[in-house]
Amino acid sequence: MDMLVQAGAKMVADGRATAVPNENKIGYVTRSDCAAAAAAVLTTPGHDNKAYDITGPEVIGQAEIAAAAAAVTGKSIPVVQPDPSAPPARQFGGPSASFVSGDVQKLTGRAPTSLRSFFEANKAALTGAKT
Repeated sequence: MDMLVQAGAKMVADGRATAVPNENKIGYVTRSDCAAAAAAVLTTPGHDNKAYDITGPEVIGQAEIAAAAAAVTGKSIPVVQPDPSAPPARQFGGPSASFVSGDVQKLTGRAPTSLRSFFEANKAALTGAKT
């Protein structure tokens, strides 16, 4: 999820977000949620031969990034259609990354961090404010 701060900051600066046709939304997760889940696996019994899907609480695409950035900054960030002559946007993940699991909560006892909460914690970077 860390890389979404830069994407959100660009949307805030531009005053708009560009839609991505056939977008692959992703269940982004924070580094701290990954670390907490790993710590739980390493420090509690019962995880032998188990695999976990460590995801955030929601699938995220351009519209969700714009909505979270707008909510945190108070700025309007409409999602506009791309210029038809522009090259296709680069996408990450794919259909296999377009899901969320309950594994972070099951392992840590708390819900994974939402995009809005993550943006609130990183508001200075999102707005370009000097700290």
